[in-house]
Amino acid sequence: MLKERIGEKTSDVTYMLFGWIPLTPNQLTIGAVLIALIGLFIWDYSPVLSILLFGFAFFIDMIDGAIARGKGISSPKGAFLDGISDRTVEFLLILLFIRIGLPPFIIGMEWWLIGILFLGTAMTSYIKAYSSHCGVLGNEEAKKMPGMLERAERIGLLFIGLLLVLWNANWASFVLVVVFFLAGLTVVQRIAFVMNAGKGYKKELGKKGLERV
Repeated sequence: MLKERIGEKTSDVTYMLFGWIPLTPNQLTIGAVLIALIGLFIWDYSPVLSILLFGFAFFIDMIDGAIARGKGISSPKGAFLDGISDRTVEFLLILLFIRIGLPPFIIGMEWWLIGILFLGTAMTSYIKAYSSHCGVLGNEEAKKMPGMLERAERIGLLFIGLLLVLWNANWASFVLVVVFFLAGLTVVQRIAFVMNAGKGYKKELGKKGLERV
């Protein structure tokens, strides 16, 4: 929810500062993936530059939607492309952690990272989308689904972990383990929300059906 809260308050300011960029929002969105991909492959040559590129990719993720709204060209297809780009960049960051080879925390870090990929990158969004697809929740109610660790917060912690790699790899491993557990709690939180809120949504649909009759 952090991205939504910040975006609602600063979207106009963001457009005022960066609306001059001579690229369409979709071009920026695709560019973020390419920049992150370069960051993944240049780690061995320049870790600092790799971190800067990932930071730049996340920055683009923050501004492309505001630019689209400011120019009046936001669209469902653009939002779809943005979501695909977001998860791809996050996946590339997790691949980078695997490539770096961080110290184990009880078990090998690759297992924690796979867990983050499943619970955080995949399941938190999947639960929201699938609850709406199955008709358990309405689209608007699904959008209000709470989350202890939304994508913005998750990316922030992952990026902190990446920065810590340069200072203390053990602390970087610890941060990733924290992300794993918070992502798991978020999945449980969302499943509980769907199972509880879904009952109220069905009742509401039933009342509307009676009113139409």
